Amino acid sequence: MADKADRMEPDAEVMAGEQHALMIEQALWEFWHDAVDEPLPPKILILLRELAQAEETPPPLRVQ
Repeated sequence: MADKADRMEPDAEVMAGEQHALMIEQALWEFWHDAVDEPLPPKILILLRELAQAEETPPPLRVQ
């Protein structure tokens, strides 16, 4: 049973990272729309997607 919980935990972390990235994107969009009244530039959207992917990637293992 512990093995199943261990396997489910990364999925929850990935989902939390995706949710966090969506919240950041929404906040940026609202700020940008209120300030400039235009869609977010494509470069900003690309950077947000890269940020979300970086949050999903586990840190490298440390060799002791």
